[in-house]
Amino acid sequence: MSSPHVSVGRRNAGAGRILLYGHYPTLLQTRRWILEKAGFRVWIATQFAELENILTTRPIDLLILSHTLPARDCEKGLAAAHQLRPKMKALVLTETSSRYFDEEREEAASAVEGPNALIAIAKKMVALAISSDPTLHRMPLAPLRVPRKAHL
Repeated sequence: MSSPHVSVGRRNAGAGRILLYGHYPTLLQTRRWILEKAGFRVWIATQFAELENILTTRPIDLLILSHTLPARDCEKGLAAAHQLRPKMKALVLTETSSRYFDEEREEAASAVEGPNALIAIAKKMVALAISSDPTLHRMPLAPLRVPRKAHL
């Protein structure tokens, strides 16, 4: 029997690709599970270097920045996303009410609105990303380099 992660990701590979960026792995894993159950393909980055690596090697439609990121990390993540993927959409989760940023590329939503709100806004933003850049899903991927572990 295959794991739910693998089957959901393969079955719905064309539904939208999302990168979650934040510093709390458990929270990111929960959001990943929710989004994968809704049909998205999801990657997680907990460090800035991981964010940059995924943005340069994967065709991401939407970057979601966690409300747990300090403001400077959020701004740095958005700046990197804008530089590496100018047409990519970004969703900033906040601890308070929703508000808009750059309406062409960014939106903010309350992190406490619940999973249904997260799924709805992710679907909307992925659809906008794909319609604004139809070549996104045909982008060639660079081979992923996995470092070899040292033998002890």
